[in-house]
Amino acid sequence: MASRSSADLEALLGREVRVSNDANCFALSEACDGAGKDAQTVFGAILGTGVGGGIVVRGNVLVGPNAIAGEWGHNPLPWPTDDERPGAQCFCGHTGCIETFLSGPGLERDYFSATGKRLTSIDIESGAAGGDAGCEQAMRRYEARLARALAHVINILDPDTIVLGGGMSNMQRLYAAVPTLWAAWIFSDRVDTALVRNVHGDSSGVRGAAWLWPGTDIRRASHRPHRASASYNHARTTTAQRASTANIACSELQAFSGEKIHGKSLR
Repeated sequence: MASRSSADLEALLGREVRVSNDANCFALSEACDGAGKDAQTVFGAILGTGVGGGIVVRGNVLVGPNAIAGEWGHNPLPWPTDDERPGAQCFCGHTGCIETFLSGPGLERDYFSATGKRLTSIDIESGAAGGDAGCEQAMRRYEARLARALAHVINILDPDTIVLGGGMSNMQRLYAAVPTLWAAWIFSDRVDTALVRNVHGDSSGVRGAAWLWPGTDIRRASHRPHRASASYNHARTTTAQRASTANIACSELQAFSGEKIHGKSLR
């Protein structure tokens, strides 16, 4: 899929193009000069309207033959309790995916199921901070589920650092609570993996697209007249949407590198 997109973009732009999904670009950005800068192995977990992930080892993104390395969001929530089975329907066609529990809409659905009230994830967090019992219980369920899901990642990958991104990563309480919970599910008598918040925020994806080029340092503006990079959401976008995303990404990359795109549109 990505190779076809790359070929189309190269034909339109008249230059080499590298395409990777948004989670991989996020993980690469944070591994290169962000929250996972000095780590050998980084797992970047995006918790937003969906749940995605990317893996970076020694500065290199792991993609895999199926281009799905790191896609933890579409595995079942591990060690589910009876009241978590079978779980909500996921857009992928399965039920009980991690995404249905740990996305922003997943937290909101859980809160509504427990209270009959509708609040945004932001309001649930602020309600918990203000002493609302229903909000606090929803946050604790969320933290327990995140701990189990990340424990599963640690058992398989054993990363040095897990970096959270997406809107849910702004919930500061996660970084203290989750590491106190995940040890119960990790197959080790000690856990040295760090759970950290991203450094580069919403810019991390497009920054990671720039890092797809070996030797690139996007902190230094440099003219690269024959290169372009783009990130896209592999699981959720059509070819036309990916082209639109790449168009935006290339425009943003101009701001980092001073490049011109020869006045060509990707649409």
